[in-house]
Amino acid sequence: MDNCAIPESSLPPPIPQARKLLWPWYAAGLLAVALALAGTARLSMSPRPPSSLASSQFSSSDGLDLGGVFSPDGNLVAYASDRSGSFEIYLRPMDRSARELQLTNSGKQNLYPSFSPDGRSVAYSSIAEPGIFRIPSPGGTPRRLTEFGAAPVWSPDGKWIVFRSHGAETLATTDYYWPSDASLWIIPAEGGQARQITKGGQSFPTWTGDSRYIRYVNYVQPHCEYWKYDLGSGQSELMFKPGWYGCGSPVFAKDDSSLYFISGNARGQMLGGDIGIWRFAMNPGSVTPIGDPSPIFQPSIGVPQDLALSPDGKRLIYSAVQRTSKIMTLKMQDNRPAQSEPETITHEVSYRFLCPNWAPDASRLAITQLQKGVPSRTLVVRPDGSEPVTIGLSTEFQSYPHFSADGQFLIYSSREPTGDSPKFALKKTRLSDGATSTILALQQAPNQMDINGDLTVATFNAESPGAVEIAMRIDIPTGKIARLDTGGEDAAYAKFSRDGKWLAMERTSGDRGALAVVPSNGGKLETILNGGTHYTGGWWPDGSKILYSKFGNGAWNISWVDRRTKKIQQLTNNKKMRQFLRYPDWSMDSRHLAYEFSESTGNLYIGELH
Repeated sequence: MDNCAIPESSLPPPIPQARKLLWPWYAAGLLAVALALAGTARLSMSPRPPSSLASSQFSSSDGLDLGGVFSPDGNLVAYASDRSGSFEIYLRPMDRSARELQLTNSGKQNLYPSFSPDGRSVAYSSIAEPGIFRIPSPGGTPRRLTEFGAAPVWSPDGKWIVFRSHGAETLATTDYYWPSDASLWIIPAEGGQARQITKGGQSFPTWTGDSRYIRYVNYVQPHCEYWKYDLGSGQSELMFKPGWYGCGSPVFAKDDSSLYFISGNARGQMLGGDIGIWRFAMNPGSVTPIGDPSPIFQPSIGVPQDLALSPDGKRLIYSAVQRTSKIMTLKMQDNRPAQSEPETITHEVSYRFLCPNWAPDASRLAITQLQKGVPSRTLVVRPDGSEPVTIGLSTEFQSYPHFSADGQFLIYSSREPTGDSPKFALKKTRLSDGATSTILALQQAPNQMDINGDLTVATFNAESPGAVEIAMRIDIPTGKIARLDTGGEDAAYAKFSRDGKWLAMERTSGDRGALAVVPSNGGKLETILNGGTHYTGGWWPDGSKILYSKFGNGAWNISWVDRRTKKIQQLTNNKKMRQFLRYPDWSMDSRHLAYEFSESTGNLYIGELH
């Protein structure tokens, strides 16, 4: 087999429709019968499975510490921290009195450390200088193994390293665990030709103890599956479908009796910040779950990230991450900021504020607010953040607010929880009296929805096989939904121009991250920006410029690009990778810019399994 070729039979099949599975209950019943036959004496001798986590703080920087992993002897922890201004790899002894070693000092935003099985080397990946690197654990000169990739994981026999084709777009928790279009690759640990082993939509690879199999998460909207890749045959095989949406950082116990992972506290609910550490009891023989998972740690503040198990199987290390989220505004003059510093218009503590949208006369701003433990809400505020008003029902999950062209109505996406079959709809609220009505009932959530001013067409994202997002078009008067015509190319995250004639979009396969435009009724994509990650934002009122967020030089910033001349103007000056700026929107009078600002900070914690 060619080193870079993949037999079609070895790859996960196209993503099927999600469906409720009955087999976990069947497996649980078989297990119960087997245990009963074994007798109560044998049951009394079985070790009690861990059901809780008693945690203590391990690191204490004032920035962001993440990606903690234990050394093979359990005496060291490797992790990434941005305490120096950029992310570097550190080695910290479990003995708190011993000296910590800064392993890298390149300023290249180094992340995702992984120990070799003999403990003599550490692999990691870099953002500013893309690729997989290895470095002696006592310190020394790093060696570059690839020119792309993220999150390397060393095989137990020391011969291979598996890694993702690329990492998450930001270090925010929701981006970390959201379905990725990354593929998995392997490379000899001593260097050589990298080989692709999956097509796309896979994350979080782990090895079996005999180094024969690579287990990984395959994302299937709206759930995930566990697969394994046979290193000898080059074939992939489905292990099980847990029917659970979030499967972040899964780690298997050495005897396969437990599977620990990070997820929200309800199926499909990860965006509200209610994220904890969960455990599946596993059948070690078939490596399938027994029943539903149970939580072993649900923090009241912050969310866990990056889970790893100690060599003795008694401890978990993770990052406890807290997010500061705000809506910021900039006064604009002649297409540039009229002031050097942005103003904060939200002054509450929430998990996240996002999706600001200006009223046509710039007198109000609509914002989505996410808080822990309650449905997402829509706020309508004045440009300085004063006089906040909530709309709609307090029991519904609201998102993607948009003002109508006349400014009299607010339109938003609604999801009302009704057991296993939630109700989705587009709704509108009359701002003068709060009267709310349903515009259109939907069969699915309109992810990343945008809507034109006359309320006749909406766009949203759907997932195609391989977890590649594509744009869908809703004809609101008829309710007809079809794929948006983009000339045969995969693109998503569509944003209407003010006159509704054009859409700014992102390519989601091939040259992913390219910014393009297309007529709103469909046609051939016209590339505006290439080479990098560009998140679409709002349009300049006359349609000449497009706002976007871009990751470059280790940080996220807001810029605009002239769609005809391709001239670029950066509007913000963020320099920290742990921060991101997103969802920019221009007011119709061209004098105000609003956007989401988010910053993640946190430290490592070690939890004893009880």
